[in-house]
Amino acid sequence: MKLSELDRLVERTQKFDQQMLSKWGFKTERIELFGIDSDELYVVPEGEALAIKRAVNYLRNQTASVVVSGPLGAGKTTFLEMIQQSLNRLPNIRAIRLEGVSSADALIDDLVHANIGEQTVRDFLIDRVGVRVVRSGSVAKRLSRLLLALRTDAEENGTSYVFLIDEFRQLERQRPDNRVRIVDTLLRMVNDKTRDGRRYVVLALAVITRVGESAIKTLEILSSVGETLGHGTKSAIRRRFVEIYDMRRMNKSSAMKVMLWRIAYLKGAMDKLQSNSEDSVDYESDTVKELLYPYTVEALEGIFSYSGGNPGIMLELLLRCLQDAVRGAEVLVNDGYTLDHILSAYQIDFNYVQRFVQKEVKRARAEFSSFQTELLSFLSVARSLDEIEDWLQIHDSSWENVLEDFDLFEKQGLIYSPEAGRIQATELWTKGSTFV
Repeated sequence: MKLSELDRLVERTQKFDQQMLSKWGFKTERIELFGIDSDELYVVPEGEALAIKRAVNYLRNQTASVVVSGPLGAGKTTFLEMIQQSLNRLPNIRAIRLEGVSSADALIDDLVHANIGEQTVRDFLIDRVGVRVVRSGSVAKRLSRLLLALRTDAEENGTSYVFLIDEFRQLERQRPDNRVRIVDTLLRMVNDKTRDGRRYVVLALAVITRVGESAIKTLEILSSVGETLGHGTKSAIRRRFVEIYDMRRMNKSSAMKVMLWRIAYLKGAMDKLQSNSEDSVDYESDTVKELLYPYTVEALEGIFSYSGGNPGIMLELLLRCLQDAVRGAEVLVNDGYTLDHILSAYQIDFNYVQRFVQKEVKRARAEFSSFQTELLSFLSVARSLDEIEDWLQIHDSSWENVLEDFDLFEKQGLIYSPEAGRIQATELWTKGSTFV
């Protein structure tokens, strides 16, 4: 096939996708459920809303740093984004967000090159207080210069700084020497004070936890290493960090609202929903059914069930069912059915979701070893870490041998922690599928 013919084929497919999405009421050429920058899009469960308010209160008053923990897809990034948006609306607060910090060197480099408005932090501080942050030298030297600039801004202009570090690497996975440097850097930041004794830097750390873990381990390591380094007692250091929220599983009511709000946003129909996200939703109303089309309420319930309540997996499944429906409609058109006839009968209901999930299993399960399959089957009910360790011993294995397996399972949405210290397979596995 010539390149020009391939280009025409791709163009024709893209036009059909856009036509189909338009028929279903979507106002965008490309369906994107992630990374949408819109304040009105966030539907926050009541428990999370309270946690966000507490976090903002701690951070704005510089009384404590906070930790947000949870597995991949649990919503930690969204949680941080909402905290940052709230802080940025306050006077004299500079909320600076970083991603994937894995070393003390990277932390300092990322901080000075992060943006405040149109400027980097380094250029902003030069213009603001005339203090230049050096580009080279030891971590201690660069950190001291950075703290001098931040402290000067705090003393002269009353500015407070919040560093929001997304995807902060678990300290227990770090090399001991790297761990010491990171802890020393973090604690020097949050312990430094102005001339009048005011702390001007606090942190919000989003910690990715392996399934079954919690952020408590990170805080224990931080406080123990900090005490050894002379940053105070363990209890005093621990009080500097308040674990605001350990994100695990979204409840059904909140999950349904998240999916409804996302679909409404992509259809440009947010005005048809009640402004208060905590209000109850009448899923039997004609308005809601029209907004959800081609999804049904039962489809959303199925998607929630299969995802194990993990928001990231849930939105991935919501998106992939829609993409599959568009491809299916195109096949029917090519087989001679009219678009109007397809639209009159085509919908994504619970049975559609179930068939899609079952279709995926043939490809996905073939990639697993017999040991991985047995392990997932064992996890079809919630198991404690001790139970899993006993099972591994019977099968001549150990935690160290299966850490990569657990990372893979979690990434694909196959396992979750219904509570800290317990692991269970999601319905994506128990009902016969996975997502890569």
